[in-house]
Amino acid sequence: MSYMWTIFVALLCVNSVLCKTCEFKDSECVVRWANSLYPSFIKGAGIIKPSDPLYSDIIEADLPTFKYTLKNAELTGLKDCHVSKLDFDEDSMTYIYFLQCPRVVITADHEAKGDIVGFSIDIKGKVTIIGEDYMYNFTGKVESRTGTDGKKYIQMKTHDINARANGKLEIDFKNDYDASTSDFATVQKFLNENWKDIDEQLRKPTVDNFMDLFLDNVNAYLDLVPFEPIVPDD
Repeated sequence: MSYMWTIFVALLCVNSVLCKTCEFKDSECVVRWANSLYPSFIKGAGIIKPSDPLYSDIIEADLPTFKYTLKNAELTGLKDCHVSKLDFDEDSMTYIYFLQCPRVVITADHEAKGDIVGFSIDIKGKVTIIGEDYMYNFTGKVESRTGTDGKKYIQMKTHDINARANGKLEIDFKNDYDASTSDFATVQKFLNENWKDIDEQLRKPTVDNFMDLFLDNVNAYLDLVPFEPIVPDD
């Protein structure tokens, strides 16, 4: 896990390779540290659950003009992401955390019904949603404590989540309802042609569900790993 990286860097420093300890406010340094730990965090070990894939038994969205349900939902692709921004403000005890992902994929059994972007939809079946160049942005309050070992530990105590596809969103589903092939093809064509609006209007319940799971894992990890960001000095 991350302990191996910490030990490795510490040994380098002992052996006269120049290193530096990141200050809480040194965003660039903290980002380097976070990305060095990210692969081991994603894999999980012991009590730390893996974060790729993430599973959710059910996600329900009841929006003003549209309802959808995802069952047996799975999110993959987070292992290929990287931390693009990580800022801490010690005065306000707040953080900004950006996670950039080249490609994320959601698969699920789904039901969807209602009006979206002026189009009426009533479908169910298997769905695959692919987001290219997807960004997850987290902001919230951070809390620090001193452990029994005298070291600093941090937790992301609150969070607000925003997300967006900077590339493209592709929606592909298999039809299990009684409708003509041409009607179904029209629905799918419409969704993919209007992917930006679809993403903006429908993503929040799904993003919130999966990212709540993700941050639970982050906090479980941070509860074990002290905030002692040491990186080789360029």
